[in-house]
Amino acid sequence: RVILISSLFIVLGARIGIDDLVSVWKEALLFLAALVLVVRPLSVFISTWGAKGFDWRDKVFLSCMAPRGIVAAAVSSVFALDLAEQGGAIAEEAARIVPITYVVIVGTVALYGLSSAPLARWLGVAMKNPQGILFVGIRSWTVDLAKAIQEAGFRVLMVDSNYEATRVARMAGVPAENANILSDYAAEELDLVGIRSLVAATPNDQVNALACINLGHSLGPSSVFQLKPADGDASNRISTSDDLGGRLFGLNAPSSEKILELEESGAVVKVTRLTEDFDFDAYRERYGESSCVLFTIGESRLDVAYPGSSQPSVGDTLVSLVVEPEG
Repeated sequence: RVILISSLFIVLGARIGIDDLVSVWKEALLFLAALVLVVRPLSVFISTWGAKGFDWRDKVFLSCMAPRGIVAAAVSSVFALDLAEQGGAIAEEAARIVPITYVVIVGTVALYGLSSAPLARWLGVAMKNPQGILFVGIRSWTVDLAKAIQEAGFRVLMVDSNYEATRVARMAGVPAENANILSDYAAEELDLVGIRSLVAATPNDQVNALACINLGHSLGPSSVFQLKPADGDASNRISTSDDLGGRLFGLNAPSSEKILELEESGAVVKVTRLTEDFDFDAYRERYGESSCVLFTIGESRLDVAYPGSSQPSVGDTLVSLVVEPEG
């Protein structure tokens, strides 16, 4: 698709000469100004009239975002070819359609591309530093984990194809979507605004890996994490390739089986703030090496823990799965 669209731009653009652009530059600029300053703002304000959830900042931003692309170029070329067959004055005017359209395409893409980020910041509609977490797989411990992160002030979203699991998450006050994470809906329709990272925590290692691959394109390969596969410690001949999936989740990378063992031992999700009197060494001494540090919360920041990530320091808050010591 990318190759075909790129080739189409080249083919259509090759039909335009410098003389064609020079001959229409005044009309093209006036047409561009009318689209940017009148047509687009008017269409936005009319179509959102009475709509809830839009304030004036949202409408102004939408009014300034409407770049033209390959559809405009292709349609104008088709119209120009059909009109050229009519001959006479119509054919002469038809020859002006394509260069005017290309001036509009270049102008809108350049204008909106350069102005979108500063305009969004100025209007206050830009998401400054998204830190949210998308959980794939709703289990009792992931629901508790999502609640702890949500209570810390970060956005969370859970996805599971099991409706009953989705209902349990919603009853706990956690936003949840009943969907297959490998579906087109998940890749194209999930609201990922404010979401920075994905954590795949289903009992199925293959689903976890595929979920990371599916959404790694949107979130970035360094922002997708999964539970350690059951064959993670096996030889290279039979273990799953590290290139297929995401980063391992958790400071000590627990597998689904390991977490199940911890749950059977009474493990709970615990939020612990490290202080001078209770630093990370003291934390390890209290809860042992089997404790699973899963997230580190700092000042306005939420970091997913993974093997090799920096050791938590004084002032950080740990979100972990631990078995409370007796006594």
